[in-house]
Amino acid sequence: MKVRVNSFGTTENGESIHAYHLIGANHFSVTVLSFGGIISEIQAPDRNGTTQNVILGYKSLRPYETFSPHFGALTGRVAGRISQGRFTIKDKTYTLAQNNNQACLHGGFQGFAFQVYEAETFETEAACGVILRRTSPHMEEGFPGKLTLEATYAVTVNNTLTIAYKATTDQTTPVTLTNHSYFNLSGKPNTTIKDHLLMINADQYGQIDNEVVPTIIQKVDDTPFDFRAERRIGDALREENQQLSFGKGFDHPFCLKEREPQIRITDPDSGRTMEITTTEKTVVVYTGNYLSTLPNEPLTHGDRPHDYEGICFETQAFPDAIHHPEMASIILEPGQTYQSQTIYQFGIEK
Repeated sequence: MKVRVNSFGTTENGESIHAYHLIGANHFSVTVLSFGGIISEIQAPDRNGTTQNVILGYKSLRPYETFSPHFGALTGRVAGRISQGRFTIKDKTYTLAQNNNQACLHGGFQGFAFQVYEAETFETEAACGVILRRTSPHMEEGFPGKLTLEATYAVTVNNTLTIAYKATTDQTTPVTLTNHSYFNLSGKPNTTIKDHLLMINADQYGQIDNEVVPTIIQKVDDTPFDFRAERRIGDALREENQQLSFGKGFDHPFCLKEREPQIRITDPDSGRTMEITTTEKTVVVYTGNYLSTLPNEPLTHGDRPHDYEGICFETQAFPDAIHHPEMASIILEPGQTYQSQTIYQFGIEK
């Protein structure tokens, strides 16, 4: 288990960015940037031993800094949408950026995905990784309180990536963090995730309005959102359903059950599998419905992105929970510690 470090360019403000290559066993590795906490590559072997990158990303820093749709990024201070771009805590209303129609999405225009982090590496016989740290100042992007953040990325000998978050605050503030990687287990350019097989251990999902903000929880029974039994993603996307038309595909929260694995995705062609287990109660599944609208910048594989080329599993609190008291609270108080962990187990189906 080894960490290799190299330069990944300089920000527009002149800050040096580094790439941390977490090299595991069995030809498995993960690359993390000190900009945005971004996972820029995950190299994983297929059933024939061929190692390929299984997430979407860019070769250079500038696209991540200017227009990336949160490719691989650490997302916060509040992941997901906050409706109307505002919230009230203790009778005080805070106004945020409305960077997605009228909603504040993923922490605003300069959320955690666009910040620079201090980094510390570690190596043991069983694991290697990098710890990213940053202090988000009071009223950054409109959020109250100075938030001290630590995110640990670790690769183990059995082809597992673990991301663990920890945060404290000096004032009452909302917090829910996630990673926003777009997975395509085929590892091949110009393919979609429609042939991937997906299982989500969830009996309920959140219906969204036409601004993709969840409004009500419904059962998955007899809907395209029923992934309790493994099914082809493309088959679900083809179903006639108003909810799918709002986002041109999936961009919905699923209420996870505790039984493991909570999520499993398989690419039948390559044999690659990924199982996800998380301490969070919700995962937002996004099928890359608008990737073709990005500027004409090639991805790591050399071609520009296209719709449905990757799928995101944003393990987090329920979106817009700050406006839904019936959901688990995302409020962090001084003296408390926010903690969250998600494990991605990569494997091969023969």
